[in-house]
Amino acid sequence: LNADPAAPHRPNGQVSTLSKTVPKAFCYAVVFGIVGTICLFVVASVTPGVEIQVQFVDSMGQIWNTPYVAELSLDNSVGGMITSGAYFIAVLAILFSLIWPYVKLFGMLYVWLAPM
Repeated sequence: LNADPAAPHRPNGQVSTLSKTVPKAFCYAVVFGIVGTICLFVVASVTPGVEIQVQFVDSMGQIWNTPYVAELSLDNSVGGMITSGAYFIAVLAILFSLIWPYVKLFGMLYVWLAPM
C-alpha cells in the first residue's frame, strides 16, 4: 500500500517495463544492459583472463615465441586453490566470483520484469 496518495500507483499485475511513467527507451535499455552484462560475465568466466608469452628477437631479426608461460583464469585459480588445499579461499572465490554476480543480475532482471 502507498502511504503517499500523490505517489504513482501501478495496477496489480503491471510490469515495471510497461509502466506509463517510465520511458520505453529506458525500460528496454535496462533489460538490454542486464542481459548484456550476464553475457559478458559468461564470456569472462570461460575464457582466460591473462596469457603470458615471452618473445625473443635474435641478432638476425628472427622472432622466437615461447609457449605460454602462464594462463590465468578463474577455473585455473580455483583449481590451484583446491589442489593446494586452500579450500576456504576456493569456496570464497566460487561464491563471490561465480555465484553471486549471476544471482544479483538475475535478481535485478526478475525485479525489473516481474508483475507487481
